[in-house]
Amino acid sequence: MNLELFCKDLLKELKVDASNMHIQTKQPLSIRLLLDKHLNVELKEQEIGLLVSAPLCQIEAEEIEEVYALLLEANLFGQGTGTFGVLGLTKDGKMLLLNLDIDFDLTYVQFKERMEDFLNYIEYWQKKIELTLEETKS
Repeated sequence: MNLELFCKDLLKELKVDASNMHIQTKQPLSIRLLLDKHLNVELKEQEIGLLVSAPLCQIEAEEIEEVYALLLEANLFGQGTGTFGVLGLTKDGKMLLLNLDIDFDLTYVQFKERMEDFLNYIEYWQKKIELTLEETKS
């Protein structure tokens, strides 16, 4: 897999300007894709594949119980993440993330399909989290 080339081709298909791809070439290779103001995806090479990660939203201390309930729902048997992603928190517990592991042994078409699914899950969870947190505030 040529990650840089795959990401460039993906941006073309999504009609996103190539300047929205930022590459950190030191090992391990890391590529950040800024797809729009609410969609920021990072792809990091690992020993056996890629870690794809996207921040979903900031979490306030008073929202943590609702967020934990969402995490349980999402990660239980993969029912909210398509069986391949994991919803979690950053180390400091202030940001909700969606993570995905991808094998290196993919064609571009397979990579694109996995990324499209991942982007759809991001959009789904951003909306679900927003609605859930609005309901708890009212």
